[in-house]
Amino acid sequence: MHDLLREILSSLGAGLLLAILFNAPLGFLLWKASRLRRQYRVAGGLPLKELSFRPPGESLRARIDRLIDTQQSEIIALLAAAIVAVLIVTAGPDPWQLPLFAVAFLVVGATGIWAIPRLLRTTRQIWECRLAFDGERSVGEELNQLMYSGYHVFHDLPCERFNIDHVIVGPAGVFAIETKTLQCAHSPSPAESRVRYDGEKLAWPHHSDSAPVDQALFNARSLGHWLSCVTDTTIRVQPIVAVPGWTVQGDSLQADVWVLNPKDIRAIVTGSDQSALDPSVLQQITAHLSDRSGIGRAACPHPS
Repeated sequence: MHDLLREILSSLGAGLLLAILFNAPLGFLLWKASRLRRQYRVAGGLPLKELSFRPPGESLRARIDRLIDTQQSEIIALLAAAIVAVLIVTAGPDPWQLPLFAVAFLVVGATGIWAIPRLLRTTRQIWECRLAFDGERSVGEELNQLMYSGYHVFHDLPCERFNIDHVIVGPAGVFAIETKTLQCAHSPSPAESRVRYDGEKLAWPHHSDSAPVDQALFNARSLGHWLSCVTDTTIRVQPIVAVPGWTVQGDSLQADVWVLNPKDIRAIVTGSDQSALDPSVLQQITAHLSDRSGIGRAACPHPS
């Protein structure tokens, strides 16, 4: 009995030793990759701090980077568990192959129960963020055309606990834009790429959603509150929800929050005179937003 126990422990010890040896390159790779990521973030952030303006989707880009790091860790955990399980089974004595296989199965199963749901959730979040990033980038390209008309455009304006996707400042006033990117159905029917807006919610082909409208209204009121405080002038900010790739049904210009295709924003903003700004106030607003919109700079405070 003692000899059999000694043989089992010896076999398990050999299996664990082999697991350590075979996982050593993987461990070194993880350690080296972690160091390289830290070095890249420190060195890569230096020139970005000198940028005058944040590019569209900067917060989403940073989140995608963090999610990819998490995804890689979860994949490596599954791979390491599989290697350990194989070595435990192959290094054990023949009479104990079945019990050792059960142990290995439990190791892999426990790791899978922990890692697989997280891996699927992380992968889904990455693709959702990439879709949102592409949407913000396309909206940003459309809005940048307003600079030729004398407007100032700021992207990814950081605020406390949230950010504003885009802000337009010009003679017609201040506009805060929330981007809502949703994939269009692969259908030849034009109805599949239309969204109805009743002034409160967006009715997509398969569901309704009021969150983008509420978020745009919150962003505009928060920005207006802050700008009113720093300029000592009452500033009204017009909230807009941009829906790239979709045709909007309904007269959204009569609602508190406008819902527009990004291609229509330029003409509507330049033709708007609902909140014309005094040139001196416009200059103050532009200066304050420029101070806040650079990478690494302080965020707009949340209204109390």
